[in-house]
Amino acid sequence: MKNIVATFILLCFVYASMSCSKMNDLHEKYLQGETIYAAKVDSVVVAPGNNRAQLEILILKQRIDKVTIYWDNNEKSKDLSIGNHTGLFTTVIDDLPEGEYLFNMISYDAFANKSLTFEFQVVTFGNLYRASLLNRRIERINIEDDEAVINWRAPLEGVKETKFSYTAVNGIVSEIIIPASDSRTVLSDFKPEGSYTFSTLYLPRENAIDTFESDITSGAFPSILPDTD
Repeated sequence: MKNIVATFILLCFVYASMSCSKMNDLHEKYLQGETIYAAKVDSVVVAPGNNRAQLEILILKQRIDKVTIYWDNNEKSKDLSIGNHTGLFTTVIDDLPEGEYLFNMISYDAFANKSLTFEFQVVTFGNLYRASLLNRRIERINIEDDEAVINWRAPLEGVKETKFSYTAVNGIVSEIIIPASDSRTVLSDFKPEGSYTFSTLYLPRENAIDTFESDITSGAFPSILPDTD
């Protein structure tokens, strides 16, 4: 009888131990403490360029020591030191062939804790975009009171300005910049039948960091018509 009681007590002890062990396993993940994440950046503004892009990173929390920027399926990366400061941080990513990219950014605090991933899109421009650009068109050139009056057609989208070079009456080549908003250009020192060339500069996006230039167009001014009165 004593042996039966002892065996029963032993089995109860073993069962209780196993139950406690399972309870500990169930709650073990909570006993190890909460995962600590570094703060994420607040926003990123992308300014496209010629096979490159500028990133303006806004940080409002003083808990970021550095950020690491990843692209090309995380095969390429760049670190940017923040030093637990706040403000706007600017960096340029070079060697980005023309196209669209998915970028990832991870923040790290002073204790090497990392943030959740911040994703954003990047677009760059290059030779394909440049090849699509058309030069601004001249509507007509009139000679008025010994002045050449160039009337321009309305600019296409993205036009920033036009570079216009011409031979002046003294034989020297002059260059002027014509804003996209100008529809009329008056030259008082042009050389009759003298040559001119011009090209148009484009911004692919309003905040782009690079301009792109169209092919050059050439021409010649008309003669000054003699007075027939």
